[in-house]
Amino acid sequence: MAHLPWGHIFTILDKAATGEERDWYAAAAVQYGWSRNVLLNMMMNRSVERTGTATSNFTRQLATPDLPSMRPRTPTISSSLACPVRSPNAT
Repeated sequence: MAHLPWGHIFTILDKAATGEERDWYAAAAVQYGWSRNVLLNMMMNRSVERTGTATSNFTRQLATPDLPSMRPRTPTISSSLACPVRSPNAT
């Protein structure tokens, strides 16, 4: 709490019910740079109870893709349209 203004500290001490909540709101206020009004709004909305509880498939979507299976199964168009190279001296 050393990095918080006295108004933030007073708000946290006045509104937070437990020590865990006080620590969480103090750390979040420092990390995100919340103003006192934002801090109060977050406390009134019970953000400590909501954070990290949403279901997500984020980690599954970030899994390393199977790169060999992502290669095209047919030859590329450029390889079938190869043109002979003319020599600059040819007439």
